[in-house]
Amino acid sequence: MRAMQLQKKIEELFVLEVMELQRKDVLPVFNELKFFLNKGEIRSAELINAEWKVNLWVKKGILLGFRAGIFSEIKSDSVFRFFDKDLLSVKNIALEDNIRIVPGGSIIRDGCFVGKNVIVMPPA
Repeated sequence: MRAMQLQKKIEELFVLEVMELQRKDVLPVFNELKFFLNKGEIRSAELINAEWKVNLWVKKGILLGFRAGIFSEIKSDSVFRFFDKDLLSVKNIALEDNIRIVPGGSIIRDGCFVGKNVIVMPPA
């Protein structure tokens, strides 16, 4: 889905009441948005004339993920666990991504672009 088509679909879904939203309709749109967000090709905010401006349609798309998500337990072991919507899971980052994540409780969600050589320090 191209950005303009994606924006149009997000705008159409966003005006629906929560009870009218069908998860099966939101999932492909939300996954497409996350794909472009992960690559850094679409951003939730952009620097325009030395001022950060929110891309409202992207914000609406992210909020759709919360609306359509199912409240779930997410854990990696018996100690590290949390409760959140399933569509906004933890980003899968590998050592080869060359992203330094310092201990202390910060989580990076899937859909966040993090460039190489970035250091993520809590609170982030």
